[in-house]
Amino acid sequence: MPVCRLMTGTTVWHLTADPAVAGWLALYAQRLELSAATPEEQPARRLHLSGPIARLPAEAVPLLHFSDLEIAVLPSGGDLYARITPSDDPDIVTGQMCRVTGVIHHAMVGTGGLPLHAALVTLKGRAYLIAASGGTGKSTCHGRIPPPWEGLCDDEAQVNPRAEGFTVQPFPTWSVFWNRLPERSWPVERALPLAAVFFLEQAERDFTEMLTPAHACARLMRAANEAAFRGIGRHLADAATLRLRLLDNAAAMIRTVPTYRLGATLDGRFWEAMEGVL
Repeated sequence: MPVCRLMTGTTVWHLTADPAVAGWLALYAQRLELSAATPEEQPARRLHLSGPIARLPAEAVPLLHFSDLEIAVLPSGGDLYARITPSDDPDIVTGQMCRVTGVIHHAMVGTGGLPLHAALVTLKGRAYLIAASGGTGKSTCHGRIPPPWEGLCDDEAQVNPRAEGFTVQPFPTWSVFWNRLPERSWPVERALPLAAVFFLEQAERDFTEMLTPAHACARLMRAANEAAFRGIGRHLADAATLRLRLLDNAAAMIRTVPTYRLGATLDGRFWEAMEGVL
């Protein structure tokens, strides 16, 4: 049985699959650049994938139900069990992967994590998020930012607490596969210290402006809800609890992570405005 390793924040996951869905896990591991687990490593959480006729543990609590995907969680320990209907349709497979990732995000919210609809860029070993709703220019900024800046993802990231501050790591842009763009992968286990969050808006000049905690929390919640409920929405069994935890985690994050408005023009040098407050 193949075993893959995923580390989110300080939590080590082991992902396993029955033979019926071993190919599904292999593709998921490829897209997220997951490594093989070592026998001596003891994971904090497990995600087991099985085919459609497998039985989920009797004590598992349902989390998510679609016609081609069911996910349940064990109350003790929080291990996840997913029952997947294999498909030859690449769009269906990508949708399943998006939803499985959403449930991993959901699990990390319980330990202080925060999934965000945002681009992730780095400079000198520190990470910066550029958050915005679709169509604002987040992906454009990610693509335009020049060296020594580096872009890691342009759509979805996960923030997790650590002893001092927070780390952030990239997650896939699932629309790459739905739109038939060239196959690619994301270094999901590459966690970097989060130094600031910039909330992007289109503008006639490039600028930054520090946000008040109230404005920052409202914008952070929008980005968190867009990421946390992507692909699962009303199908999630405990959506109300998730929203409350997202709010608690967002409030904790803005107490230590600086947040700014970022005005960006189509052809300006917005990164220089960012560098001015780093």
